[in-house]
Amino acid sequence: VSSTVLVSTTVGLALTTAVSRFWTNAYAVPEDRFWPRLLNKVSGGRWAPVKRQADGSTAVDVSVASEGGRTPRTVARLNAAHINAAANVPVALGLGLVYVVIAKPSAAAAARVFGVLTAARLAHSLTYVAGVQPWRSISYIVAAVEVLEMAFHTATALLA
Repeated sequence: VSSTVLVSTTVGLALTTAVSRFWTNAYAVPEDRFWPRLLNKVSGGRWAPVKRQADGSTAVDVSVASEGGRTPRTVARLNAAHINAAANVPVALGLGLVYVVIAKPSAAAAARVFGVLTAARLAHSLTYVAGVQPWRSISYIVAAVEVLEMAFHTATALLA
């Protein structure tokens, strides 16, 4: 259950970031500007904001962060939360598998560790997107402590 929740949260953050970029026309790379331009052609110009150029022509108004465009705060926070989850969740899941195989915790101990880890990571993702401190840091620390606990028990079992 924990692995499903953690992976679903990470994938959900990725999809939410993509949808946010799409709706705000704030793209990470220039080639993604293809979509609003295509939708503007298909919809007769009703999709994305259009700028009137100095020469009288029009262009779809999209920003590209890599070209100095400003990324909206919500998109930036979603992206940062996704990057954080993508960096931390695989480590926790990999160590969790090793922990179960090598340390052989009781069902109650494993349920506690994975339950606390999952709740803390979920809280961290939510508070990261919302920008709520000190709860973001606290939830990160709680999850890190659970990962360290798994590492400790695994190392202890290996050295026994």
